[in-house]
Amino acid sequence: MKDGFNEWDYLPHNLEPKEIDDPLLVISDFFAADSLDGHLERLKKWRDAIINDDFFKDERGSPAGLLFFHKLNIRLIEAVSLLLKDSLAEKKENALQAATINERLDIYAVISAFFSDYNLPEYRKQLSDWLDFGLSKTNSSGFVEAKELIHIYENLNLLYHTAWKIYELLEDPAYEFDTDTIILGSTDQDVTLYQLNSQITEPLAETIKKVVTVIKEKADTTQVIFYLGSIPGTDKLYFLVLTADEEQRQSLQLGSMIEDCCKVFSTINAQVYRMATFRGGIRHQEHYFKNALNAEVVYLSGQMPVSLLNAQVCDNFIKNDFRWDRWYKQAQQFLYGAEFYLNHKLYNAALFSIQQCAECVLVATIKGVLDYRIGSHNLVRLIDLTKMFTNDLAAVFESHNDEKRKQFEVLKNAYINVRYKDNFAIDPEMICAINLDVTRLFVTAEKVYKKHLLLNSL
Repeated sequence: MKDGFNEWDYLPHNLEPKEIDDPLLVISDFFAADSLDGHLERLKKWRDAIINDDFFKDERGSPAGLLFFHKLNIRLIEAVSLLLKDSLAEKKENALQAATINERLDIYAVISAFFSDYNLPEYRKQLSDWLDFGLSKTNSSGFVEAKELIHIYENLNLLYHTAWKIYELLEDPAYEFDTDTIILGSTDQDVTLYQLNSQITEPLAETIKKVVTVIKEKADTTQVIFYLGSIPGTDKLYFLVLTADEEQRQSLQLGSMIEDCCKVFSTINAQVYRMATFRGGIRHQEHYFKNALNAEVVYLSGQMPVSLLNAQVCDNFIKNDFRWDRWYKQAQQFLYGAEFYLNHKLYNAALFSIQQCAECVLVATIKGVLDYRIGSHNLVRLIDLTKMFTNDLAAVFESHNDEKRKQFEVLKNAYINVRYKDNFAIDPEMICAINLDVTRLFVTAEKVYKKHLLLNSL
């Protein structure tokens, strides 16, 4: 039993087998009964009948029409619950597959939000109460909370509009699924790009001294430390640490150790490289290292030639063989692969593809915006690097919601778990939620990169 319901309550009770197999038939049936405006007007009349001392009256002045309308609503809710569970319907000619990724993102975002407030059996129970009061002259005062009534009414209103969007796709012959020609439309929400705040105040100077002390203790081969700056409005600090070429430890391991040791007094990101890598970056005119040369030097061992610090880097933004379209299309292909695996209920393979899409699009954005040759596969570290220029990518995953945090943990560990963990299994509903987040990441990354190009062309 879960929340007073058994497992059968979470299954559709009012759909035929063919409708369970293809829930879009139910949406077509819903709008065959009436238009969007007609359904919205009828829903409002139902709500008003519950609030007032009157019963629902259809076009003939009879309450009988409410029985049919109640069943239409229950069937619609059961159908969209199946769409969310399966993520995408399985048939290639399906209108949702024909939709662009942005259109699907909007559709599934609304459906996901619809079921975040109430689950399927809870909606059935609520609408059963609505039916009782809609057929009675007694209002629902004292039996149904006004806040809950309004919430359900607004949820149904949004669901109607989303179902109508799906219906339009079903009826539009211009939609044809083609993975090579899908065009990503833009969403209304803009993205924000910024530069790190490099100003060092007096209190910050004391913190930086502590960070420098830790770095020197943990990496005695350190030759120079650059303070790159902090995220605007936060205390998160970014450092570039250059060690001698004979340093034996891996750079990522050393950086993580430094970050952990500094946690007691500050949150930092330590990007550690050997001097040879730094010289190579300067030699190849990499923009990331140009920015580092312009940053504040907070430690210099004396072993690094001052002439190198004064090296001139070309002002042109040279991308060094970087091709955004190559990386972005690769991420897009992983997303298509995930959809294919979800269609065939191959959930582990779907999760692996989703993780690869997330990694690929984060690497692409870091390369594109920072001109930074990142070699990490760690999603946490990749997201942390994107915070050097935007918070919009991190915001896709960051949440105070426990369920969201669990989902990101699954995504973060997907590569290892799917490839090497015996008997690893993933909950289908969770993977659909993860897929939605990574799709949002995919769309947001393109907007970040395009805005970066625009700002750099001004």
